[in-house]
Amino acid sequence: MFTLLIAFIAPMLHAASNILDARVSNFLFKSNSATIFYLGITNLFVLPFLILLGGVEILTVSVRVWPILFVVALFEILYQIPYFKSLKRIDTSVVGAMFSLGKILLPIFAYIIVGEQLRFWQYVGFFIIIAATLFLNLKKGVSIQINFAFYLMLIASLMITLNTIFSKKALLEMNWLSFSFYYIVLSDVFLFLALLHPKFFKNIKKDFKVFKKNFSLLMLMEIVDRAAVLTGIYALSLLPVMVRAGISSTTPIFVLFYSLVLYKIFGSQFKENLSKGEMIKKLFCFFFIIVGVVLTVYE
Repeated sequence: MFTLLIAFIAPMLHAASNILDARVSNFLFKSNSATIFYLGITNLFVLPFLILLGGVEILTVSVRVWPILFVVALFEILYQIPYFKSLKRIDTSVVGAMFSLGKILLPIFAYIIVGEQLRFWQYVGFFIIIAATLFLNLKKGVSIQINFAFYLMLIASLMITLNTIFSKKALLEMNWLSFSFYYIVLSDVFLFLALLHPKFFKNIKKDFKVFKKNFSLLMLMEIVDRAAVLTGIYALSLLPVMVRAGISSTTPIFVLFYSLVLYKIFGSQFKENLSKGEMIKKLFCFFFIIVGVVLTVYE
């Protein structure tokens, strides 16, 4: 029960992180590359904290987990490209829900890569979550809203799904603190290597003043995002992949709740459609997501 409670902290924090990401992406940095780079390098401030916790192991070059860490770190960077593009086009809660799109392949990957098998009702619950996510993208009538953002989030969610599986594979070989430390280091190595690309470097240089001016906000985002990620990694080290993924599907519910609170305080300054029709549709879909999550965690 304690592990499940910890696992639910991750989507609560990810929801806050999604809202902050949307704010930064839409109102601060001009380019997505600058957004990804400056948010990414703030990860470095987390490394001393992980070391102080005392569980980071020294890995030798021969350790077979290194290739997995490289894949996880690379996908951690790449998924953000379609993710931030989507945040500029659709509601934040819908973006959060669409992370479930790629999870339709998760049972297959989980079985092949880590040998995971669940009970029948857990699979039923998982696919209820997927169905509710697809319904969230219905237009008036019966057609799925297959727009550019849909394809972007399909790509992002597939990368996140693969990342979840490979992360679980790595966590079978090492503790969660060591995994977190090394994948953050490798992620930032990829970011600094990207500076060799002239266009990427130009965008980074152009937005440096924005980074400097908003450093405190970006550090707040880093604290929230890293807390979400580290909590999720800890939960993944203890739970089956699909149970962890099912719980993470509650993120858009928290996004909508936070957006309502922020709307009451600050007004319409956040990218979220809170009209009556959209609210009814979202609440309807979120109800079935909750049902799916209950079935997924049920044993």
